[in-house]
Parts: sequence; C-alpha cells; structure tokens
Amino acid sequence: MLLSSLSVGLHQRRQRVAFTLIELLVVIAIIAILIGLLLPAVQKVREAAARMSCSNNLKQVALATHGYHDANQYLPPLNGPASPGGTNPNSGGPHVYILPHVEQQSLYNSVTTACGGNTWCGPYNAVVVKPYICPSDPSSSAPYINSATGGAITNYGANAYAFGSITTAAGNPPSVTFNSAAAWNGIPRSFPDGTSNTILYTEKYGTCNNGGSVWATSCTCNQWNPVVGWGVSGVANMFQVQPVYSSSACNPYLAQTAHTNVIQAALGDGSVRSCSGSMNPTTWFLALIPNDGMPMPSDW
Repeated sequence: MLLSSLSVGLHQRRQRVAFTLIELLVVIAIIAILIGLLLPAVQKVREAAARMSCSNNLKQVALATHGYHDANQYLPPLNGPASPGGTNPNSGGPHVYILPHVEQQSLYNSVTTACGGNTWCGPYNAVVVKPYICPSDPSSSAPYINSATGGAITNYGANAYAFGSITTAAGNPPSVTFNSAAAWNGIPRSFPDGTSNTILYTEKYGTCNNGGSVWATSCTCNQWNPVVGWGVSGVANMFQVQPVYSSSACNPYLAQTAHTNVIQAALGDGSVRSCSGSMNPTTWFLALIPNDGMPMPSDW
C-alpha cells in the first residue's frame, strides 16, 4: 500500500511539469508590469546621458572658441571669408573658424570655396563634426545630414549678438548685423555685461520646419544659419521647448531644446548653464546681449 501511494504521488508530480494557461498569463502580466515600471526609468537615464553628452560637446565648442580667441586676440566673425584662402564674405561663421580647435585641422584646410547663400558647397560641408552634435535632438539622427541642403547639421547655434555687430535704433531693441571684421570683437572687451552673463552658444534643432542649422554656412539671406538671435527682435528671441520640428511651430531663427523644460547654453567664460523653460523671455534676451548694461534678473 505504501509503495502504491508513493508511486501515485511520483506519477502526479511527473505529470505536473508545465504551466497552466492561467499561470502563464499571470507571469506574462507580471513581466509586462515590471517593464512598464522600468521603461520610464530607463528613458530618464538615457536622456540624462544624452543631456550630459550635449553639455560636454557644448563646452568643447565654447573652449574651442576661446582657443581661437587666444590665438588671434579676437572672436571668429559671424560671417566672414571661408578660411584659409577664401575671399567670399558670405562663406564662414564661428563653426568654420574653430575647426582646428576641435581637432579638425584637415577639414579646416579643405574649406577654400564659398559656402553661403543658396549654394551648398562640398564635399566638406557634408562632413559631420562630432562635437557639433547633440544626441538629444529629435529632428536628426545618423548620418546627421539635413536632407534639404545635403549639409551636415550642428545642434549648437552661435549667439549673433556676441559674434556680430550690434546696432540700436532709438526706441527699438538692439538688432544684429552679420560682420566680417572681427577685430573689434573680443573677450572680455566686448562683453561689458560680464562673460558669465552672456551666451556664446546654445542648443538648436538640426532640422526645424523649413530650415535648420548647418554648420558649414553663414549668410544673411537664409534660415539655415547655425546662429540664434538674428532675424528676430527683442523678447521674441525666447527659446522653444520641445517644439515639433516638422511643424510650422518650429522657428529656425530661434533656439530649441529637446530636454524637458530646460535648455543648455555655453557662456562667454566657457561654462555651461542650464536655463529653465519658465525663464522670463526678457531674461533670455538680456543674456544674448553682451553690452545692454542691465543687471541680470533673479531667474538667470
């Protein structure tokens, strides 16, 4: 009898080798819940890593600009001849001039033809410069080429007020003119408001509505310039927080941030600051102007 009972028990245990359908569904549901709980955390970690990469690249661009300044005693022009050897005055901005300082000397040496207006020269303009890319940008992905122009994008717009010529008409906000003579413009002499209170570069989408940001051009005539603060007046320069890059809501003349309610900006002293999306537009505009003589508000 005892042997018979043991035999029956062993037989039952041998038969119990698979999950029932209900048990399987319960396990799947538990796994789905765990994935649902973990996914937002993974996305936050991924965005934090991308944001750090954006910040590091932005700082590298700012330090490269300081490197150019140390070598020449003035800032690169907002719009000057392609260098070295070019003569067209609408063919190179800060992103071109600082190439040797982001370990792109050979690329810089290839910049000898005009790259402005509606002429997209090559082949150098299609070369992606890694420090010019922010991995958080939703509008662009590898190979980081703007489809409308064939040019490689940049996600960092140079502040036109810091690199160009500022003019002020009575009763109007200061405006900026593209300038090819950069000798007047230097750090700290043209930053009387303080280098830590003035933006050099800030984040920008590579593709934005009918424009974007292509590093190998600089011109007064189109929306592909890798600059911010030009073509828009006063507080209307306020940056955009996560606009839909393919819609008309995205303005290629403004800065854009892909981060949650914050944009990163490299300042004149080489530091990188995170600016809140709830910042007063007047504060942002004052940070663009290097010589307005106004104290920075408390939300800076």
